[in-house]
Amino acid sequence: MRSSTGCYQVTIVYGFKDEVDLPQTLVTCKPAGLAFEPSETSWFLSRAALVPKPGRGMALWRERLFAVMLHNVGNVAAFFKLPANRVIEVGARVEI
Repeated sequence: MRSSTGCYQVTIVYGFKDEVDLPQTLVTCKPAGLAFEPSETSWFLSRAALVPKPGRGMALWRERLFAVMLHNVGNVAAFFKLPANRVIEVGARVEI
């Protein structure tokens, strides 16, 4: 798992009922050569803001309902148990 560029790819699989704790799971990679401090790591998350646009595939009321439901999704950083002061969210507006 050593990398000359400092970039790593780690695949983590959680089951449906498993408790997700990403920083703690990554700490278990230390024996394989990936040692890091979760509180000193920057975590990049993506966020999409859906914008309903009339005249496309779905009825406008359905697009609005879908956009509201997506907006009400819980905090992803909290779900992964990431330190809030180390998270950077990069977003885009997507027309539906």
